[in-house]
Amino acid sequence: MNRIVFFSVLIIAVSLIFAQESRPPEQVAGAPDSLLADSLQRDSTAADSLKEDSLNTSSNTLQGPVKYRADFISLADSGNVIILTGNAELKYLDMELKAAYIRLDQRTKTLFAQGLPDSIAPDGTPVIVGKPVFYQKGQEPITGDQIEYNFSTKRGKVTMGKTKMQPGFYRGRQINRIADSTLLVRDGIFTSCEYIDHPHYYFQSNRIRIKIKDKIIARPVTFYIADIPLAWFPFAIFPNKRGRHSGIVIPKYGEGATTGRFLRGFGYYWAPNDYFDASFLMDFYDRIGLAYRTHLRYRVRYKLNGRFNAEYFPRDPVSGRHVERWRFRFEHRQIIELGWNISGNGSFSSDKQFARQLSPNMNDRLNQNITSHLTISKRWGQKSLTVSASHNENLQTGSSSYTAPTVSFSYPSKSLYEFLTGKKVGAQRSWYQNIQFQYNSQFIHKGSKTVLNDSTTRVAQSEGARHQFSFRAPMKIFKYFNFNPSIRFTEDWVDQIADARYDSTSRQIVITKKRQFAARHTFSSSFQIRTTLYGLFEPNIGSLKFIRHKFDPVISFNYTPDFSSPFYGYFTRIDTNGTLIKVDKFKYSPYGGTPTSRSQSVNISLGNLFQGKLIDKDGKEKKLNLLTANFSTGYNFLADKFKWRNISGRLQTNILGKSISFSTTHTLYKIGKDNRLINKLNPWPTLLTAYTSFNFRITEKTFQKKKKENNSSDSVNVHRKDEGILKTGYQDMNDETYMAQAKKVKLPWSLSFSFSYNYNRLQPVGNRHRLGVNGNASIQLTKNWKVSWSAAFDVKNRKIASQNFSIYRDLHCWEMSFNWQPEIGYYFFQINIKSSALQDIKLTKRPTRTMRYGGYY
Repeated sequence: MNRIVFFSVLIIAVSLIFAQESRPPEQVAGAPDSLLADSLQRDSTAADSLKEDSLNTSSNTLQGPVKYRADFISLADSGNVIILTGNAELKYLDMELKAAYIRLDQRTKTLFAQGLPDSIAPDGTPVIVGKPVFYQKGQEPITGDQIEYNFSTKRGKVTMGKTKMQPGFYRGRQINRIADSTLLVRDGIFTSCEYIDHPHYYFQSNRIRIKIKDKIIARPVTFYIADIPLAWFPFAIFPNKRGRHSGIVIPKYGEGATTGRFLRGFGYYWAPNDYFDASFLMDFYDRIGLAYRTHLRYRVRYKLNGRFNAEYFPRDPVSGRHVERWRFRFEHRQIIELGWNISGNGSFSSDKQFARQLSPNMNDRLNQNITSHLTISKRWGQKSLTVSASHNENLQTGSSSYTAPTVSFSYPSKSLYEFLTGKKVGAQRSWYQNIQFQYNSQFIHKGSKTVLNDSTTRVAQSEGARHQFSFRAPMKIFKYFNFNPSIRFTEDWVDQIADARYDSTSRQIVITKKRQFAARHTFSSSFQIRTTLYGLFEPNIGSLKFIRHKFDPVISFNYTPDFSSPFYGYFTRIDTNGTLIKVDKFKYSPYGGTPTSRSQSVNISLGNLFQGKLIDKDGKEKKLNLLTANFSTGYNFLADKFKWRNISGRLQTNILGKSISFSTTHTLYKIGKDNRLINKLNPWPTLLTAYTSFNFRITEKTFQKKKKENNSSDSVNVHRKDEGILKTGYQDMNDETYMAQAKKVKLPWSLSFSFSYNYNRLQPVGNRHRLGVNGNASIQLTKNWKVSWSAAFDVKNRKIASQNFSIYRDLHCWEMSFNWQPEIGYYFFQINIKSSALQDIKLTKRPTRTMRYGGYY
């Protein structure tokens, strides 16, 4: 039964595979509304102001003035029939008609237009000129041998008509308008090839019904390439709407290791309005059967947006048993008035193997966590209040954690003087008026479930509150130095502490949770001093007249005490037979344990910027950055050894128009024979690591001198209508015109290389240096042929690590590409139609599993 369903769906899919896929808003291209829309709707625009004959008709004939002009104009039937001959143009409301011959009967409200014979072709057939072209506002023009239209019945007929309508071109032996929004095409073709009279490929149908602003239905349909029929289909449906629109979604065929062969994504896309759309899809898998998916999206600009995805699989692909498996995910963001915002996202599934076995997305299969999050926030001015909750589960271990709720409040940086006195601070300030403060607070409740083994699970919960006060006082000292001291106080509240005691019987420390309010106070402080110095040099080297040196030294000091000291009382001290053990009372705090690492360090950074001023012979000035050189190091007063931090340096220049950077790391300590650092200062810094990278690119325009615009037409560019570099045919190689033309030919090409160098002093001697080189080259041989090459070079082993050859051929409405990677024996060949609406019509070739290259299919 499953196989019958499979092949039934396959037949339906094949019959629809050449139809344009109904896509979401960002993928659907707009299409013209119609070929001949209702022409009796009044146009609000002003009438044409050209000097031409016109006829203001009464209300019992036509609905508006008719403006016309031609080489010859004649009237018949008491002026009710207007005959225009030679370069005839007729305008009525929002319609315009151009032809060699136009006949308008105001009494019968009919219109007729056609071309006229101009001469006789060599084969004896007449040459028709001035074939009618019909225009209507907002639509593509339609041409034909003859055009007839009845204004009363609103029906018309075009003989041998042609027009353009997304996603391609249409041609028909006869096009009839049978209703206000319906056209019927007899013996018609559709193609995306612009050569509509002799297309390279097309779909032919004896009967095509065009529903304006809806869809195009053709039946039966035969697919031709070079006028050779290759496939037949009972029917095909092409959407004919502007923007996104509802319609059938065409499935994709493929094969998966877990699910087997499949047709994925057959269903219906529904877009009822500009704010909402949905996809209802059905998949068929060889090992599962039918599966169902739903995708919903909504968006109201500046107010809300979100999406909801649901998936349902009734069978397990591994065991084949009937097991209901599902997953749904959601995202929501909403801006509410008065500064309120709400956002949330979540992912839920029936089991932890769902994504790994059933998702077509590689990143989705590798993701081992599912998360959910909800946030509500309120802002007034720069102050904010946030309430959030989150949940995270590890699919591999089964462990999970959550926070619900987390309440946070933030008060922005503000002058302490203004906050306490309510007075504004002026430009002239005292030192105490420069003091700034900032406040943040948070309440959190969190929990976790940890799976230790199959029968043991550990559950933990904690909650607490935190208050943070930050103070800083930027000021200028000694006129040239900027001094910025700062201090941060943190206070944590908890409702349970770790109670520790020594059990003499088991000779172990027993730690239990004790319900008790406790507060922990911590702080850290720092200050920074910086200044800026300038130097000016006059090298007078060519056009380089001046060099300015900007020097920015910065010194900062940081201090954090050890809060395990008995002075603070945050640790319980237990003497176990002469061994002192410290147990943190705030072990179960949601903000983590008490800081025990004492820090007292100085950081030093030196910034250098060298700028040049160029002055040419005409006195024009130009400024540029020559070199940026930044260095930093530090000293840790409390470290047992290696108190000095490594010197980090970064140099960057842009002198040659290319950015080149160079990074280094130096140590101030000696290096022993075993390639390890020794805690002894070296008289001179030793290079530990170095890294640099740069790239360059040249094209056919790199070495060309600038030419004036009036000489730009002297060269011959391959981007013209000729298929080859020069015109085809026999030419005399000694012909001066031919040789001059050949010298002016320009082949667009590009060549680029990237280099990277890495040095590590602490690595073994043979692995200290690493050099990476990558190259890319491309050349466009003709208008349609392009050849590309890329490679990565293994400099150490002196060989090419990998390379890829690519050939591209533009086949007008088709395209061909070929890629070859010789190192791994992989190639890929494809010919496909360019039109995105027909992207599934393609021929591909690549190595199979049984080929000796292996691994690709």
